[in-house]
Amino acid sequence: MNLFSLTKFSIFSILLVSMIVVETNAQRTCGTEAHMEHLMQDAEFAQEYQAKMHALNASTHENRGFRACPNPVILPMAVHYQGLGNNIDQACLIDLAERQIQILNDDYSGSNSDITKWTNGASGSFPGVSNGETCVQFCLATQGHPANYNLTEGQPAVTFDATTGDSAPGFSGYINIFVRTVGGGILGYSPLGGQGNGDGVVIDRNNFSKAPGCSSSGVNPISPFNLGRTLTHELGHYLGLSHVWGNQGGCNDDDFVNDTPNSLQPYYGCNIVGASSCSTIDMHMNYMDYSDDECMYMFTAGQANRMESYVNQFLGHVEDNYEAKCVFVPQAPVAAISIPADAGCAPFSVNFSDNSGGIPTSWQWSFPGGTPSSSTEQYPPTVVYETPGTYTATLAATNDLGTDQVTMSVEAIDCSTSPCITLNHMNGGTPTLIDAVDSQGQPQGGYISGHNGFGDVAKAEYFDDFGSFTQINGVEFDFGFATGTGDVDFFVWTSNNGQPGAKIGNASIPVSTIISDVNANVNTFVDFGVINVNITGPFYVGFELSTDGSNEIAVNTNSNGETSPTNSWEQWGDNSWHSFNDGTNNTWQADIALAIYPDVCTSGVVSVDEIEGITGINAFPNPAKDELTIEVNAEKPTSFNLDVYDVIGRNVMILGEKNIDVRFTETFDISKLETGTYFIRMTDGNQTTTRKFLKL
Repeated sequence: MNLFSLTKFSIFSILLVSMIVVETNAQRTCGTEAHMEHLMQDAEFAQEYQAKMHALNASTHENRGFRACPNPVILPMAVHYQGLGNNIDQACLIDLAERQIQILNDDYSGSNSDITKWTNGASGSFPGVSNGETCVQFCLATQGHPANYNLTEGQPAVTFDATTGDSAPGFSGYINIFVRTVGGGILGYSPLGGQGNGDGVVIDRNNFSKAPGCSSSGVNPISPFNLGRTLTHELGHYLGLSHVWGNQGGCNDDDFVNDTPNSLQPYYGCNIVGASSCSTIDMHMNYMDYSDDECMYMFTAGQANRMESYVNQFLGHVEDNYEAKCVFVPQAPVAAISIPADAGCAPFSVNFSDNSGGIPTSWQWSFPGGTPSSSTEQYPPTVVYETPGTYTATLAATNDLGTDQVTMSVEAIDCSTSPCITLNHMNGGTPTLIDAVDSQGQPQGGYISGHNGFGDVAKAEYFDDFGSFTQINGVEFDFGFATGTGDVDFFVWTSNNGQPGAKIGNASIPVSTIISDVNANVNTFVDFGVINVNITGPFYVGFELSTDGSNEIAVNTNSNGETSPTNSWEQWGDNSWHSFNDGTNNTWQADIALAIYPDVCTSGVVSVDEIEGITGINAFPNPAKDELTIEVNAEKPTSFNLDVYDVIGRNVMILGEKNIDVRFTETFDISKLETGTYFIRMTDGNQTTTRKFLKL
C-alpha cells in the first residue's frame, strides 16, 4: 500500500459505505461477551467465576511450543441439533458432527493443513512466538448415554430436537454443542470458561462444521464461515480464552496470554500480515480474532498452555468421563500426502504437505530424482524435478504406536511438445479478495489487488517460469469484484531492472464484460490481438486502474503466505512500481499471487489465417459439458491433425488426421475430460494454431 498517497476520490467514499453494509452481513460476530454479562448477574456464579479466572491467570505463564502428545487429554462431546422440524436427515447430521470434531482435533493439535500459512509465512512477523499444539483432544461420545434421549449404545451422542436452550443437564460431564438458529448476526457464543455441568457452546446452524451441509435439514455451513472454525473459536472461550484484543478492546485490555500481541480491535474478513495497532503487529490469523474461516489458522503456545491449565483445573470431571463415554483407541498413523498439483512442466516445483491421520510425531520423506531428495520436516521445502519424467514421493509417518508409509507419483512434463500451457502462481489456493487497510489495521476502501483508498494505478504479476515458450497467446484474469462503466486496459510489460518496463502488448475490455464474468464466476479472457506477444525474457502481465471514478475492479488472489515470495507488483500514484512485499511497512507485506494466468505458446503457434488453405476454426458450445463441435473452414482441399491438450501440457485427446474440401464439422465426446481449460491444437505439419475451450 502507498502510505505516501492517501488521495481519496468520492467514489472511494461511496464504495467504503457500500462495503461496510455488505461486509456487515459477512462479518464474524461472537456473542460471548453478552452471554457472560447475562451469566454474571447471578452473584454466586460471578463469585465462582472470578475465583476461577484468578487461579487460571496465576497458573499460565509458561509457554510451550511443539511437543509430542502420546497420551492427550480427551474430552467427550455431545452435539444437540435444535429446531429441525420434520425433515431430519440423521445420517447426514451425524456425519456433519463427526467432521466438526475432526476439525477441532486438527486445529487444537496444530495439525490443520493450513498451518503452513503460519509456519511458512506469518510466523516470520512474530519472532519468538510458536503456534500452539495442545495435548487436548475431543471425542464424540458413543456409549454410556443418559436415558430419555433415544440414543443406543454404540451410536454417536447426537440428538435431534431433544434439547432446548443452552443447557442439557442430562449431559453433565460432556462438552455440549448446541446447533440452532441464533439470529441477530451472531455466529455463536459460549461461557468464558465452561463448567462441564450440562452447559456448552451454541453455534448457528449456518456456521457449524464444514460444507457441504445437510440441506434437507436446514443445517448448511455458509461461506465465509463454512470451514468449522466458528466452533474452534467458541470452544476456545469455553476453555478459558478471551479474544486476542481482550474483553472490551483497546491497547490496555489484556487476554492474559503473554505471546499474543495487544490489539486495538477485531479484524474482519482476510487481512495482510503486518497490519498493526498498539505499536505491535496484530495476530488477526489467530482463532480468537474475527477473521474469516480460511484466514484464521492458529493458536499460540501460550493459548494452548492456558487451555490445558483450564482443563486440568476445572474440567477434570469431564476428562475422567471419557473412558465411560468414548470408545477411543489410540491409533498408529495413517500416512497421507497433500500437494497442489501432481503434474507440471519440467522443471516442476512441488510443495508436499503431510495430511496423515493418527497424529504422527515424526516424518521421513523421500524424493528420488528431486531436489532436495529427502526431508524430516512435516512440511518439507519445495522439491524441484528438473528433468521430464515420472517420479515417486514417499512419506513414512511415525508415532509411538507404529509407522505407516504412502507413496505417490508426480510427473514433470516435457512441455516442448505442447503448443501452449497456462501459467499459474496460485499454488492451489482458493481465490479470495483481501481488504485494503493501513498500517494501523484501519480499512481504506477497496482491495489490495485492485482499486483502493491509496490511489494505486496498476497491478501486475511477474513471470519468469515459462520454459521454452516464446509467445503469449492471451491471458485469463479471475476478477472478484467489478462495478461501473467504461473500459479496462490490460498490458504486458518487459522486465527492466526487476520491475515492469516497456509495454509490449495491450488490449482493452469493457468493464461490463468483467462484471458479467464475475457474476457467472468465470475468468475474463484477454486476447492481445492476431499477432501474439513475443517474450524473450521475464515479463509482467496486469491492468491499469481507472483514476476518474468510472469503474472499480479487483482481481482475486490466494491467501497470504500461499505464494512466497510474492510475484505481485503494483504501481502507485507517483508512477513508481513496488512489490507487494519488499520487507518494509510501506508495502502490503503480503506473500500472495494475483489470479492472472497467461497462456504461453511455442513460436510455431500462429493465427489461423497463416495456415495455408485454412480460413477459420471454431469450437462450440464454449463452455461445453459432454460434447464439443469443431468447425474448420478452408478455401481449398487440405488436411490437418487435431489434438487436445490440458493447461499443463499433456495431450489428453488425439482426434486424428482430418481431410476437408471446404468445410469440416465433427462433434467429439468430451464427457470424460475433467472440468477445466483445454487447448485444441491444429497443425498441417508446418504451422500450428490453437483454440481454447472450457470443459464444464
